[in-house]
Amino acid sequence: MASVAIISTLWGVIGWNVAGSYAGMEKWYGKLIVSIVFILFIILIERTIIHSHGNIRWQRAFRIFLGLLMAFIGSTIFDQIFFGHDVEVRMKEIRSGQIDREIPVRSKLLDEEISGLVRVCDSVERYNMSLYEEIGKRPNIVTFDVSSTTRQVGMDDSGKPVTERDRTVTRRSTVNPAVELAQRNHLLLKDY
Repeated sequence: MASVAIISTLWGVIGWNVAGSYAGMEKWYGKLIVSIVFILFIILIERTIIHSHGNIRWQRAFRIFLGLLMAFIGSTIFDQIFFGHDVEVRMKEIRSGQIDREIPVRSKLLDEEISGLVRVCDSVERYNMSLYEEIGKRPNIVTFDVSSTTRQVGMDDSGKPVTERDRTVTRRSTVNPAVELAQRNHLLLKDY
Protein backbone atom coordinates (compact mmCIF):
# COMPACT_ATOMS: atom_id res chain seq x y z
CA MET A 1 0.00 0.00 0.00
CA ALA A 2 2.89 2.36 0.74
CA SER A 3 4.28 1.88 -2.75
CA VAL A 4 0.93 2.87 -4.27
CA ALA A 5 0.86 5.99 -2.05
CA ILE A 6 4.37 6.96 -3.19
CA ILE A 7 3.58 6.41 -6.86
CA SER A 8 0.25 8.25 -6.49
CA THR A 9 1.96 11.23 -4.87
CA LEU A 10 4.62 11.25 -7.55
CA TRP A 11 2.04 11.15 -10.38
CA GLY A 12 -0.12 13.73 -8.60
CA VAL A 13 2.83 16.14 -8.72
CA ILE A 14 3.39 15.23 -12.37
CA GLY A 15 -0.29 15.87 -13.15
CA TRP A 16 -0.15 19.25 -11.37
CA ASN A 17 2.88 20.31 -13.39
CA VAL A 18 1.49 18.99 -16.68
CA ALA A 19 -1.67 21.04 -16.12
CA GLY A 20 0.34 24.18 -15.42
CA SER A 21 3.14 23.83 -17.94
CA TYR A 22 1.56 22.03 -20.90
CA ALA A 23 -2.18 22.60 -20.61
CA GLY A 24 -1.69 26.26 -19.63
CA MET A 25 -4.03 26.11 -16.63
CA GLU A 26 -3.54 29.04 -14.30
CA LYS A 27 -6.15 28.28 -11.64
CA TRP A 28 -5.25 25.94 -8.79
CA TYR A 29 -8.49 23.97 -9.01
CA GLY A 30 -7.82 23.09 -12.68
CA LYS A 31 -4.40 21.80 -11.71
CA LEU A 32 -5.93 19.88 -8.82
CA ILE A 33 -8.49 18.18 -11.08
CA VAL A 34 -5.76 17.09 -13.54
CA SER A 35 -3.65 15.87 -10.61
CA ILE A 36 -6.57 13.80 -9.24
CA VAL A 37 -7.20 12.32 -12.71
CA PHE A 38 -3.54 11.29 -12.92
CA ILE A 39 -3.71 9.72 -9.43
CA LEU A 40 -6.90 7.81 -10.28
CA PHE A 41 -5.39 6.60 -13.54
CA ILE A 42 -2.28 5.32 -11.76
CA ILE A 43 -4.31 3.65 -9.02
CA LEU A 44 -6.43 1.87 -11.62
CA ILE A 45 -3.34 0.68 -13.48
CA GLU A 46 -1.63 -0.47 -10.28
CA ARG A 47 -4.79 -2.23 -9.11
CA THR A 48 -5.03 -4.05 -12.42
CA ILE A 49 -1.42 -5.13 -12.14
CA ILE A 50 -1.72 -6.19 -8.47
CA HIS A 51 -4.98 -8.11 -8.94
CA SER A 52 -3.92 -9.95 -12.05
CA HIS A 53 -2.96 -13.55 -11.36
CA GLY A 54 -1.42 -16.12 -13.47
CA ASN A 55 1.60 -16.38 -15.58
CA ILE A 56 0.24 -15.25 -18.90
CA ARG A 57 2.96 -13.89 -21.19
CA TRP A 58 0.97 -11.04 -22.68
CA GLN A 59 0.08 -9.77 -19.18
CA ARG A 60 3.71 -9.83 -18.20
CA ALA A 61 4.71 -8.05 -21.45
CA PHE A 62 1.93 -5.52 -20.91
CA ARG A 63 3.12 -4.84 -17.34
CA ILE A 64 6.69 -4.35 -18.52
CA PHE A 65 5.57 -2.07 -21.36
CA LEU A 66 3.33 -0.07 -19.01
CA GLY A 67 6.11 0.25 -16.43
CA LEU A 68 8.61 1.45 -19.01
CA LEU A 69 6.08 3.89 -20.49
CA MET A 70 5.24 5.36 -17.09
CA ALA A 71 8.92 5.59 -16.17
CA PHE A 72 9.72 7.36 -19.45
CA ILE A 73 6.83 9.84 -19.16
CA GLY A 74 7.52 10.49 -15.48
CA SER A 75 11.25 10.99 -15.94
CA THR A 76 10.72 13.26 -18.95
CA ILE A 77 8.28 15.47 -17.08
CA PHE A 78 10.42 15.56 -13.93
CA ASP A 79 13.50 16.41 -15.97
CA GLN A 80 11.63 19.32 -17.51
CA ILE A 81 10.47 20.45 -14.09
CA PHE A 82 13.89 20.24 -12.45
CA PHE A 83 16.04 21.32 -15.39
CA GLY A 84 13.62 23.75 -17.05
CA HIS A 85 15.49 26.75 -15.70
CA ASP A 86 18.81 25.38 -16.97
CA VAL A 87 17.31 24.88 -20.41
CA GLU A 88 15.96 28.47 -20.41
CA VAL A 89 19.37 29.81 -19.40
CA ARG A 90 21.07 27.79 -22.14
CA MET A 91 18.52 28.97 -24.74
CA LYS A 92 19.19 32.58 -23.71
CA GLU A 93 22.92 31.98 -24.13
CA ILE A 94 22.37 30.48 -27.59
CA ARG A 95 20.11 33.36 -28.64
CA SER A 96 22.52 35.99 -27.38
CA GLY A 97 25.35 34.23 -29.27
CA GLN A 98 23.27 34.26 -32.45
CA ILE A 99 22.45 37.93 -31.93
CA ASP A 100 26.11 38.75 -31.30
CA ARG A 101 27.03 37.05 -34.59
CA GLU A 102 24.26 38.79 -36.53
CA ILE A 103 24.91 42.33 -35.25
CA PRO A 104 28.14 42.91 -37.23
CA VAL A 105 26.58 41.53 -40.42
CA ARG A 106 23.47 43.69 -40.08
CA SER A 107 25.54 46.72 -39.08
CA LYS A 108 27.68 46.31 -42.18
CA LEU A 109 24.58 46.08 -44.40
CA LEU A 110 23.07 49.16 -42.78
CA ASP A 111 26.36 51.07 -43.11
CA GLU A 112 26.54 50.19 -46.81
CA GLU A 113 22.95 51.30 -47.32
CA ILE A 114 23.54 54.54 -45.44
CA SER A 115 26.72 55.30 -47.39
CA GLY A 116 24.84 54.63 -50.65
CA LEU A 117 22.12 57.08 -49.61
CA VAL A 118 24.74 59.65 -48.60
CA ARG A 119 26.39 59.31 -52.03
CA VAL A 120 23.04 59.80 -53.76
CA CYS A 121 22.26 62.84 -51.62
CA ASP A 122 25.71 64.32 -52.27
CA SER A 123 25.37 63.88 -56.03
CA VAL A 124 21.90 65.45 -56.01
CA GLU A 125 23.25 68.37 -53.95
CA ARG A 126 26.14 68.89 -56.39
CA TYR A 127 23.74 68.77 -59.32
CA ASN A 128 21.47 71.27 -57.55
CA MET A 129 24.44 73.60 -57.02
CA SER A 130 25.16 73.56 -60.75
CA LEU A 131 21.46 74.18 -61.44
CA TYR A 132 21.45 77.16 -59.05
CA GLU A 133 24.55 78.57 -60.79
CA GLU A 134 22.80 78.25 -64.14
CA ILE A 135 19.66 79.84 -62.70
CA GLY A 136 21.78 82.69 -61.29
CA LYS A 137 23.23 83.36 -64.73
CA ARG A 138 19.96 82.94 -66.64
CA PRO A 139 16.87 83.16 -64.43
CA ASN A 140 14.69 83.57 -67.53
CA ILE A 141 15.03 82.01 -70.93
CA VAL A 142 14.12 84.03 -73.98
CA THR A 143 12.49 82.13 -76.77
CA PHE A 144 11.52 83.34 -80.20
CA ASP A 145 8.44 82.26 -82.07
CA VAL A 146 8.79 82.67 -85.80
CA SER A 147 5.73 82.53 -88.01
CA SER A 148 5.45 83.24 -91.68
CA THR A 149 2.44 83.98 -93.82
CA THR A 150 2.13 84.11 -97.56
CA ARG A 151 -0.15 86.57 -99.31
CA GLN A 152 -0.88 87.23 -102.94
CA VAL A 153 0.11 90.70 -104.16
CA GLY A 154 -0.77 90.45 -107.81
CA MET A 155 -0.22 88.58 -111.09
CA ASP A 156 2.78 88.38 -113.30
CA ASP A 157 2.80 88.64 -117.13
CA SER A 158 2.07 84.96 -117.59
CA GLY A 159 -0.91 85.05 -115.23
CA LYS A 160 0.69 83.35 -112.32
CA PRO A 161 0.01 84.80 -108.91
CA VAL A 162 2.81 86.77 -107.28
CA THR A 163 3.11 86.12 -103.55
CA GLU A 164 4.92 87.82 -100.78
CA ARG A 165 6.03 86.15 -97.60
CA ASP A 166 5.70 87.99 -94.28
CA ARG A 167 7.71 86.79 -91.35
CA THR A 168 6.75 87.63 -87.77
CA VAL A 169 9.14 87.11 -84.87
CA THR A 170 7.66 87.10 -81.36
CA ARG A 171 9.95 87.27 -78.36
CA ARG A 172 8.82 85.39 -75.26
CA SER A 173 10.49 85.24 -71.84
CA THR A 174 9.88 82.17 -69.66
CA VAL A 175 11.22 81.02 -66.32
CA ASN A 176 14.23 78.77 -66.62
CA PRO A 177 13.00 75.11 -66.33
CA ALA A 178 15.99 74.38 -64.12
CA VAL A 179 14.17 76.28 -61.32
CA GLU A 180 11.44 73.64 -61.15
CA LEU A 181 13.97 70.81 -61.32
CA ALA A 182 16.04 72.34 -58.52
CA GLN A 183 12.93 72.72 -56.36
CA ARG A 184 11.96 69.08 -56.90
CA ASN A 185 15.49 67.95 -56.00
CA HIS A 186 15.39 70.10 -52.87
CA LEU A 187 12.11 68.47 -51.78
CA LEU A 188 13.56 65.05 -52.52
CA LEU A 189 16.57 65.79 -50.29
CA LYS A 190 14.28 66.92 -47.46
CA ASP A 191 12.64 63.47 -47.47
CA TYR A 192 16.02 61.83 -46.82
